[in-house]
Amino acid sequence: MIGEHPVSGVGYGDVFEEMRRKFDRDFGVGKIYPLIPHNQFLMSSVALGLPGGILILLILFYYGDKSANRILYLPAL
Repeated sequence: MIGEHPVSGVGYGDVFEEMRRKFDRDFGVGKIYPLIPHNQFLMSSVALGLPGGILILLILFYYGDKSANRILYLPAL
């Protein structure tokens, strides 16, 4: 689904509907109904497109690195 809507995504409100349409198209109507993509990053990338997915990764790496450095230098209690 990211390949079908790479820039704009499908929108958070339409992720489940687009997944149902994709599975109906690929596996036949009524065969399989998944609830959500298997991780939060994929869900966000489907909803927001590749630019949104890349932005989420950059935010995670930036704040993850800052918090890891802060935890390492805390004085012992």
